Amino acid sequence: MPHPLVLAVVVLDSLSVLLILAAGLDALGVVLSWSPGAATRQQIRLERRAESAALRAGSATFLFLASSLAFVLAVASVLPGIVPGAMCGTGVLQAMHGAGPQAFVLRMVSLAVLGAWHLLDRLDRTRPEAPLALSSARLLLLAIPLMVVAAWHTGKALLGLDGQAPVDCCSVTYDGVRGAGAVDDPVGLWLLPAVLIGAAVLVAVAGAIRMLPRLARGPAATLLLAILAAGWTPAAAVVLVRDLSAYHYGVLAHHCPWCLFAGRHGAVGYPLFGALAVVALDAGAAVVASTVGRRIPQLNGPAFARVRVAALRIALAVMVFLFIGAGPALLWRIRNGVWMG
Repeated sequence: MPHPLVLAVVVLDSLSVLLILAAGLDALGVVLSWSPGAATRQQIRLERRAESAALRAGSATFLFLASSLAFVLAVASVLPGIVPGAMCGTGVLQAMHGAGPQAFVLRMVSLAVLGAWHLLDRLDRTRPEAPLALSSARLLLLAIPLMVVAAWHTGKALLGLDGQAPVDCCSVTYDGVRGAGAVDDPVGLWLLPAVLIGAAVLVAVAGAIRMLPRLARGPAATLLLAILAAGWTPAAAVVLVRDLSAYHYGVLAHHCPWCLFAGRHGAVGYPLFGALAVVALDAGAAVVASTVGRRIPQLNGPAFARVRVAALRIALAVMVFLFIGAGPALLWRIRNGVWMG
């Protein structure tokens, strides 16, 4: 029988899809018939539908985020005990036969689009004339098929999980590093220092945007912040798995991201990858808010305030990543006098 957490993911996904579809009907009416400034009965009815769509879509986003976290928890901590031979989420994804990775990618894209919609909706609510109503409704309509497909692939991956055939998740990890020593790896020699330097630059730029309001109002600083975040986030994820994870595991050459989510390693994967997600999403939010603030004068104040909030979150997320991710490495160095290698 399906595990209760698996059923919870399916139920939460189903509820979020129903809510987002209901919100989409209202958003479609806004896109087709919105007439800003009109005092007609139809426009007043559309304004009510737009508010209703925002409430339903907000609830759907919350449920979808909760189901996404439950999905990660199921793959990382619950399902490895059900799939024969699985010691972590890598083996569970093997047993899902390709549907699992597709579900994760689609969920990340869906959450990014829903996050952009949430940003536009919050900015739109700061003005009674709702200058972003059309843009918000269109973005919501874009998020609906992504969310539906993500929920479908998630259900397919969970309900179609093969709990009989054994897997060997460790072979996937070790095959990827077999024959590649840490000293002879040319990428590892420069990637770790580059990530550390990039983190310092990213915090400096974010701090400057936070402290100097004029930088938040210009496109150059926010664009630079987004470019730095787009390059630093995947590089930091690679460094975490290739180099820093060894200090959490206590062994070398175990380049498995899913073991970071295991309770035996402190479940550090949740704050570490969560911090990377905050950096990526808030960098995009800063660009969107800055663009809105420049193009729509009446939204200058809340838009540029959101840019500064994004900069603060990015700086804090980078510091959290460095503290949790690199802290054990520094502690190892202090205790043993050498780096693990």
